[in-house]
Amino acid sequence: MVAFDAHGNGDSMSALVGGALAYDGSCLSLDALPVLWPVGTTWDERTSSVVLPDGTSAPAGTVLSAGGGVVPFTDDAWPADPDAATALEECLDPSRRIVSFNTGAQPSSPASAPT
Repeated sequence: MVAFDAHGNGDSMSALVGGALAYDGSCLSLDALPVLWPVGTTWDERTSSVVLPDGTSAPAGTVLSAGGGVVPFTDDAWPADPDAATALEECLDPSRRIVSFNTGAQPSSPASAPT
């Protein structure tokens, strides 16, 4: 899981982004694109869920949408955090794009544990 601070420079994207949350054992994705999550987002191994900074839990399979954007991944965009770059690059598809969720992003529908 790669998290970022969208408020670091005062800029953030506000386009509507989203898709089905998937986890393949090493990569978290939305509609097959790797995701930059807001700082404070964690992965709950026990429930196979993304836990957003406000405590909202989104298990794999949940459809999420929020403000953010889909952007091209470029190696030179990550000089300050080579670990983040490596984690994202390992999950890229041939389009080399990533989904960026803004800080405070919420699921479009209430996520709950599978029954």
